Amino acid sequence: SRGAYSMSNEFIYIDFNDGSGYRNVTDYVLYNSIKYSRNAFNENKQYAQNSCSFTLNYDQTLFYLYRTSTKLNIKIERTGTPVFTGYCLNKPSYEYNGILDNTQIEIEANDEIDLLDVEVGDIIFSNCAVCDPTHPEASLVHLLAAIAGFSTARVTPTVSIPTVLSKFAPNDETDSVLNLLSTLLYEYRYSLHMNGAGVIEPVLWDISPTASPIISFTDCNSIDELSVSSGIREFDS
Repeated sequence: SRGAYSMSNEFIYIDFNDGSGYRNVTDYVLYNSIKYSRNAFNENKQYAQNSCSFTLNYDQTLFYLYRTSTKLNIKIERTGTPVFTGYCLNKPSYEYNGILDNTQIEIEANDEIDLLDVEVGDIIFSNCAVCDPTHPEASLVHLLAAIAGFSTARVTPTVSIPTVLSKFAPNDETDSVLNLLSTLLYEYRYSLHMNGAGVIEPVLWDISPTASPIISFTDCNSIDELSVSSGIREFDS
């Protein structure tokens, strides 16, 4: 059986962007090779990008697709529930010992939170809630995510932050949607997070009943500066 992945309730799919959509590659995954790095947020209560890795045993078709694809989309489901959705910009990595059938393909993927890392542009929103899934047209989380190409369906309907801000605008139109969402949510004691289905799902890190915004926004809605370290945004001290 070539040591294939044997958890019957977990399935791994790859879209090689060849026009054929997602392929079920579960039978080719090396037993016990799949590893996850999943966190609701980092030690600074900022977003933490989730990742997974696994090894595929050799298959002629998969090996060809792997070597010729520039981007792989990855989905992993457990008992029908998504546990990871992400992608990798393919830099072929495989082990070859002179026998082609013994070749093993190494896959490493990250979730899609970094797709939010696009310039926000010259925008201003008025009288919008921080997050209101019942009125996405007046919800800052939904409006900002849309700038990065995320549809309403890619923002969870289960999180509501009803505080309404009279005005919201970035200090710099070159700032990123990722930074603005992270900063905005932090003010209301949430961390930006992407769940296993690839949906934005802010995580509450302060569950005290009297919690209030850490810093009140003014009408100008100033955004604190952020620094970048090891791919994770952290607030300047």
